Amino acid sequence: MQQFFQQYGLIVWVVVLFAIFYFLFIRPQRSKQKKHQDMITSLKPGDEVVTVGGMKGKVKSVSENTVTLMVYKDISIEFLKSAISTKTNITN
Repeated sequence: MQQFFQQYGLIVWVVVLFAIFYFLFIRPQRSKQKKHQDMITSLKPGDEVVTVGGMKGKVKSVSENTVTLMVYKDISIEFLKSAISTKTNITN
């Protein structure tokens, strides 16, 4: 047994450290990205959203790569879908 650890001890430690790194950092980030992607694909007119820049608005229309937000009465701005941060309930 001791001879095994002398020969393969470093490899075992590298595998263990990679597994720890994977479960602490990579896996949670992937699940967070998947939730965000699911939220973006489920956008529909009437949803209230916040962009990564902090702009709040109601989704007016959705196209393949863009979302048009109504930010004030008749003022609409077009954003890339990737610029949408979260869905929210806007309280005035």
